[in-house]
Amino acid sequence: MKGIKREKGALKAAFKTRNFKAGSMSLAVCAVVVVIAVLVNMIVSTLPSKWTDLDISGTDLYTLGEYSKQIAREVDGDVTIYHLTTESEKDTTLSTLLARYADLNSHIKVEVRDPEISQIASQYTDDALSANSLIFVSDKRSKVVDYADIYQYSEQAQMYAYYGQSVSPDIFDGEGQITSALNYVTTDVLPKIYALTGHGEYTLGTTVQSAIASENIELCELDLVMEKTVPEDCACLLILGPNVDISDSERTAILTYLEGGGRLLACAIPAMDQKAATPNFDKLLAAYGVETSDGFVVEGDTSSYYQYPNYLVPTLNSHEITDPLIENNYHVFMPLVQSISAVKTIRSTLEVTSLMTTSDSAFSRTDLTNNSAEKAEGDTDGPFDVAFAVTEQVKDGETRAVILGTPYFLDDNFILYAGNSNLLLNALKWMCDLEENISVVESKALSGGGSLEMTDSGTSLWSFGITVILPLVLIIVGIVIFVRRKKR
Repeated sequence: MKGIKREKGALKAAFKTRNFKAGSMSLAVCAVVVVIAVLVNMIVSTLPSKWTDLDISGTDLYTLGEYSKQIAREVDGDVTIYHLTTESEKDTTLSTLLARYADLNSHIKVEVRDPEISQIASQYTDDALSANSLIFVSDKRSKVVDYADIYQYSEQAQMYAYYGQSVSPDIFDGEGQITSALNYVTTDVLPKIYALTGHGEYTLGTTVQSAIASENIELCELDLVMEKTVPEDCACLLILGPNVDISDSERTAILTYLEGGGRLLACAIPAMDQKAATPNFDKLLAAYGVETSDGFVVEGDTSSYYQYPNYLVPTLNSHEITDPLIENNYHVFMPLVQSISAVKTIRSTLEVTSLMTTSDSAFSRTDLTNNSAEKAEGDTDGPFDVAFAVTEQVKDGETRAVILGTPYFLDDNFILYAGNSNLLLNALKWMCDLEENISVVESKALSGGGSLEMTDSGTSLWSFGITVILPLVLIIVGIVIFVRRKKR
């Protein structure tokens, strides 16, 4: 019995030693660290992707512009984005970008669905979709974005392909496509615009048409000879550089439309294109404060043109349409511009604002046989206005017009420039009463590094390190400290 008592006493004494207390403290610290690690892991798992996925792409592939953020934040009804892919085929660039939108608004949900076993796609389209395609669904409508529309080819890549070289898509339009689809399935306003036909007008290319469609604006054609009047649902009428004049009845129909609060985007076309005289079209423009002349503009300042003196790079003036371009330091390229100017005497209700202006060194030329870049006798001194925005308060609202000296800034060779495309889209949004959407959106180049992101496998590895490896290391260190002190 005495031996047992001595052992119990020694055991109690051991619990009271300095070494035991120090070791116990180490183990307690390890336990606290384990608890903290578990809590940290739980917190990190709930953080938005913008805090766990850092964009080091070099081209801001995962950084949303202010316009996209605005559209996402204004979603006030549930929107589900079905990402048709498998884990092995998932485009992490696209999924990371989708997560950015979901972080901005709890109404936006992203669901990954295996296209092979899911029936989602067949509910919204009869087309065969590529892996990583997206389907946006709200209580108003749905929209399908095929994966092939998200990755595109730049003009340079298309040129290489034309000469037989193998190329890959080098433009990522994920933000543009996602923002457009979100806006489409949630907006209450889907404007319809009409392009006048029958007068040899400039024809919009597929790139421009796609850009207009991406803003959820429907483009239709209008033959006023057949229709007689501008449709009631016309949010804006386009008259793009007619080579043949409009008739008296067409001019009357268009004026009636504008006097009732209609909207007009009109482009004059330079005489160098051998167009016929267009007195009715010219009178239409003059009725809204802009007059044309027979000359075309030549720029004398080498910093104000691109490649050729008649390919202008005008100075942008402040207006709702142009302010976003000015803020982002975008240039607009205006080739082959007809000389236009504000009418000196206009009715008091008209407000005519210049959108773009040439340098003081520009001049207007009427002699089509003179190919010199130098000012010659008979040329008219500049500067010249290249485009105007016009407003007039009327009984039924406000008439708006944008009048430009050329339609060629819409050519596929120029519309790829962010300044040109955004000038057109902002002008259309201004005239379609979509001012809150006026901004700049630009596709992003696929270059630079990748996203510093937590993929599923990366997240699992990180969690394992925090919850298992780190605590185990700390416990081992604590045990070593305890044993060493015990031996002292």
